[in-house]
Amino acid sequence: MNSAARALLNNGFSVARINWISVANTPYQWMVQSFILLVLISAFGLVMMTNETRDLYKQVRAAQIQQDKLQVQYSQLTLENSTLLTQARIAQQAHDKYGMTQPEKKQLFVLS
Repeated sequence: MNSAARALLNNGFSVARINWISVANTPYQWMVQSFILLVLISAFGLVMMTNETRDLYKQVRAAQIQQDKLQVQYSQLTLENSTLLTQARIAQQAHDKYGMTQPEKKQLFVLS
């Protein structure tokens, strides 16, 4: 036991004599106890909200990363789509797969 603890015990200090919650408290003691209780509840709430904020920030960051990946994929698919829909590619596919060719001028009919 250190000297500070001995000095407290010698002056009659004991943990058993501290009544935090007692029916015979004065209004001032009730006010102090209520204040301490409110401070503890507020501190606990602050810790809970800080933890919740961190969890939500992690979720937001994960969603942003997913959004970035999807944006890159969308850009790649848009580029691929525009490549596949060019007139020259369609004509080449029609010729290779189906044997289609451009009609000659004498095979064209103009309808009016």
